[in-house]
Amino acid sequence: GASLIYVIATGNLPPFVVIHRMISGIDSFPLLAVPFFILAGNLMNNAGITNRIFEIETALVGWLRGGLGHVNVVASIIFSGMSGTAIADAAGLGTVEIKAMKDQGYPTEFAVGVTAASATLGPIIPPSLPIVIYAMLANVSVGGMFLGGIIPGLIIAVLIMSTVSYFAWKNQWGGDIFFNPKLFGRGLLELAIVIGWPVGLWYAVEIGAPPRTTVFIGLLLLLLADYKFKFVAVMPMLTPTLSPEDVEAFASRLGEAGIDMIDAPMSGGPIRAAAGTMSLMVAGPKRRAWWHVLAALANPVFDLGETVGDGAKTKLVNNLLAAVNLVGAAQVMTLAQRLQLDPVQTLSVIAQSSGQSWIASDRLERALAGDSSTRAHMGLLAKDSRLAMEAASQVGFEPTLGALAQATFAEAMARGLGDADDSAMLSFVQTLASAKGTQT
Repeated sequence: GASLIYVIATGNLPPFVVIHRMISGIDSFPLLAVPFFILAGNLMNNAGITNRIFEIETALVGWLRGGLGHVNVVASIIFSGMSGTAIADAAGLGTVEIKAMKDQGYPTEFAVGVTAASATLGPIIPPSLPIVIYAMLANVSVGGMFLGGIIPGLIIAVLIMSTVSYFAWKNQWGGDIFFNPKLFGRGLLELAIVIGWPVGLWYAVEIGAPPRTTVFIGLLLLLLADYKFKFVAVMPMLTPTLSPEDVEAFASRLGEAGIDMIDAPMSGGPIRAAAGTMSLMVAGPKRRAWWHVLAALANPVFDLGETVGDGAKTKLVNNLLAAVNLVGAAQVMTLAQRLQLDPVQTLSVIAQSSGQSWIASDRLERALAGDSSTRAHMGLLAKDSRLAMEAASQVGFEPTLGALAQATFAEAMARGLGDADDSAMLSFVQTLASAKGTQT
């Protein structure tokens, strides 16, 4: 600011020189890493990766003394290879890690201390955003700086884990789970895919394979592995919900380039995806030309007409109702338990009576069975209900039940449940009811 004022006031430099220097300052290939780190964060959020990382590392090292402390560190090692900054590491994993450690009985100061210390691995273990910026400013090799961060990062991680072990022995903390060979093997498998996939692509290209073909085959194999082993990680990245305005704007820009767009969002969750019974909502002028392809992807397929954006609107309406049903079912089940009814039997009655809802039956059945594995994380319905309420506001209508459901999901997100499976809505509503001392 001060420099610009000086240049304008004195007139010592031609204006084009100032503009040239401003543009050249940001015209840097390494700085492309910044938006790509942000993109990676959004992809990880859509797939619920933070919660999955925590679950995998719990299976791998949670059985050691001071288990969740070690999980905290190892999870940060993995996450640092994706996030690139300490703040992203602490924000992404911190809420999950600190809550889990406190629930397991660890002192709050210990949980926060381990989380803060392990988050410093983010800018050290590559890829690292500070390293990219430093290498650009110092005109040194980004790759060399990345390689230079691996060993120091691992040494720091070992030292933090040694500290965790010391406090675990001192305070007589045991492991937080029993060693389970099946879970341990599955954790190693997912870890091997995460590490082996990019290494395999790199090696294939190095020995002469065509890069584009190699990447295409690699993505295909990744999708097959996602389907075969039911990781449910890749498809959520590829199928985020968009607002109708974004869909219409995207279609308009494609139309200017002579490209027709088909608006075809899906709904149904991972179980129906595996069975091939997802609901596909299709809109667009060229939809019929590709109907045979669309019909092979899902069943049923709904023809919503030629207006691009109607598919997105239909999905938002559907998902707002899903959010209302899930929050309502959680409240009703909390009431049933307050009335000292058997929750499993009550859910069975509801599932076969006039109060039944597919999402309520599916999520509450898993919640009552203690199945907390992430299949459709809370953040998805939180985002969809927010987008639906924004669409409702634009047409001058406020669905009161929708507003209640959206507020409930927003509060769950604020309390760090964004990466939890949305079946956790039951325990969240029960927690709210207990805190308020009234029936929710």
